[in-house]
Amino acid sequence: MDIKNILPPALAVAFIFTSVATSADASTLTFNFDASYSAASYAQGDTSNLFDTASGLSVGQIFHGSFSYDPSLPPTSTYSDPFFQSASYGGGTFAFSLPSGTLTINPASYSVQLSSYSFDPFDRFITQSQPNVVSTAAGGEILTYFGFSLSDSTSTTLTTLSAPTSLDLSKFDTAYVFTQAFEFDASSNFVGQYYREFDLTSLTAAVPEPSTWAMMLLGFCGLGFMTYRPAGSPLGLPDRTKMK
Repeated sequence: MDIKNILPPALAVAFIFTSVATSADASTLTFNFDASYSAASYAQGDTSNLFDTASGLSVGQIFHGSFSYDPSLPPTSTYSDPFFQSASYGGGTFAFSLPSGTLTINPASYSVQLSSYSFDPFDRFITQSQPNVVSTAAGGEILTYFGFSLSDSTSTTLTTLSAPTSLDLSKFDTAYVFTQAFEFDASSNFVGQYYREFDLTSLTAAVPEPSTWAMMLLGFCGLGFMTYRPAGSPLGLPDRTKMK
């Protein structure tokens, strides 16, 4: 088996695989954020069984998180009527680190939603989870929601319902992270709820992971190796037919 005949196709396949993988990673946008616990919270009823995100927090305390989405994907659902339009996108992640634990949304239930109101100038970019449902020992259910919201009352920041390729915190009127939980008993009667809000203080696009840069470098090296070869040698090695 002549390695000279095998190595070039193998390198070509490796380069193609690397390029595709790198492109998939590059299309996903990740944003890091800081949020400050605010007084915009409330509790009602019995919340003793609920995972309380305000446990041990003080107003003004700063916490960190991140979320991601892929703007190249088509919307998973759209809605439109004369008053309201929206589009939802999947394929992302959300995490928020707190003293009581890290809130992480299952990607399967996570979505990015853009919405616009026709008569009241108000556009909204929101990342949110579908309710995370947990059964209680008494046969009831606990529903927990996590989300991240950016709102623009001028309707000049989000001009379409396409997922944005960049986000500038200064362009939005309000920005916050929220968590909300409800508990119902076995007969679906309301037991208790809480709502917690965290004011967004910073939002920055994350730099690519080191592994992504490594993949890109490997791909470029493979391409250079395949395209720059001395004449007479498919691998850039000495031509044995000319050696004496």
